[in-house]
Amino acid sequence: MKKVELIYGHNPEQIYIWKGKYDEEQSITIEQVVDDSKVCLIYKLDKAQMSYAIFAEKAELDTLVQNGDRVSVLRNLQRRRNEPNRDKAVPHNPNRKSKKDAG
Repeated sequence: MKKVELIYGHNPEQIYIWKGKYDEEQSITIEQVVDDSKVCLIYKLDKAQMSYAIFAEKAELDTLVQNGDRVSVLRNLQRRRNEPNRDKAVPHNPNRKSKKDAG
């Protein structure tokens, strides 16, 4: 029996985990796991627009899933990693010496 897990973090407080079992001989793709988990219906996601990974390694919908794999449905980033800190950034100091001026 193949055991497969799917995980989707809608937001940090709401994480969807689905566990499925398939016959050992059956070839399973990420697309089939996503369809069986109904994650796209629950969260109204467009399956073609989402990104996927198996144990944090990027994968496509037609990638075969092995026994024990964890399929992650990846959200699109709301903003880049460095953007939250921009509002905390100190404005440029015109009196600060640059490395060119120091030497």
